[in-house]
Amino acid sequence: MRITFDNKVLREAVSKVFTGISTRAPLPSLSGILIEAKEGGEVIFTSTDLEIGIITHCQAEVEEAGRGVIPGKVIYSLSKSLREKEVSLVFYPDFTIEIESGKTYLKISGFSPEDFPTFPPFPTDVYSYLKGDELKIALSQVRLSLSKDETRHSLTGVLFHFHKDRLNLVSTDGSRLGFCPITIVEGNIPPDSRYIVPEKVVSELVRAIPETSTVRFSPGRGEVLFEVGDLSIFSRVIEGDFPDYESVILEDFTTLVKFNRRELLECLERVTLASLDEDKMVNIFFRKNSLEVVCQSSELGVGREEITVETEGEEEETAFNGGYLIDALRVSRWERGNLGLGGKKAPAKIFGEGDAYQSILMPFEEEEEEEEEGS
Repeated sequence: MRITFDNKVLREAVSKVFTGISTRAPLPSLSGILIEAKEGGEVIFTSTDLEIGIITHCQAEVEEAGRGVIPGKVIYSLSKSLREKEVSLVFYPDFTIEIESGKTYLKISGFSPEDFPTFPPFPTDVYSYLKGDELKIALSQVRLSLSKDETRHSLTGVLFHFHKDRLNLVSTDGSRLGFCPITIVEGNIPPDSRYIVPEKVVSELVRAIPETSTVRFSPGRGEVLFEVGDLSIFSRVIEGDFPDYESVILEDFTTLVKFNRRELLECLERVTLASLDEDKMVNIFFRKNSLEVVCQSSELGVGREEITVETEGEEEETAFNGGYLIDALRVSRWERGNLGLGGKKAPAKIFGEGDAYQSILMPFEEEEEEEEEGS
């Protein structure tokens, strides 16, 4: 196989699939990128770690069609560093590969394309079209609440819960929950269909989706497919039951606080400097026209600050994980927000106007009790 690329085209194609290669490859070929060159100039790039697969294609000068697997790290690093306009790749039957660009020459060992896993035919008659900008923003918001606990495998991915005209994206680690509904442009996926998509795929979608795009989502049997432009992302879904998230999304509040997002965020960032703990517990006192935030630790001392807010309902006192509060405020896109309490030991809901994202936080005391019960 002989191909000559414009280096910018090669670099873009390799960058799109590079994150799909396996870092702990059970098969040597999984550390490589499969390149398939067809007569007429179409070149297809594929990477996979058996859980996720990424495919893209581009145009090049194909002198001899064929298939070959090139080490992913080599071609990724080389395509980024080369300054010449053209790059030529020659794949030999013994799996060696020659790379030439200007005065640069490399001869490296590749892998057999026969050892590279192939994707089975994927059914695409069931699908939904989603707005790229909505999906990208929503996934970047809800992924903050993903669990890192592999023993709770179903919580390590984002739930895609389909309704007639909307898709709910949900994540939770048991102490906080991220929720964001987005619009379904068109499609025929049955209502109440649910798919748990792994964190690696979520991160790849956030990285790769152009905001001015439409994403086609197709479910298979244990897998899902995302298609956007010349990029296709396959993924196995996570098996298991996802918690009944709808029952914890508050609608009625005993206390409702209206605040300026940036003012509260900066207040929390300053006050939590008083703690070295990762959890950074903060006590919050909700009064009629003010909100006081207190954070204290044995290592450093005490941080305290009060901001002006609008309060409806009961005056209250509760405690939260300050880091979780900061995360929720950082990814929100509104400037005027609301924090609703359902009582001292009930979850709190953070939400705003003009942004569908909502964050549900458990009070710190209840979080600790759950940890003790589970220990």
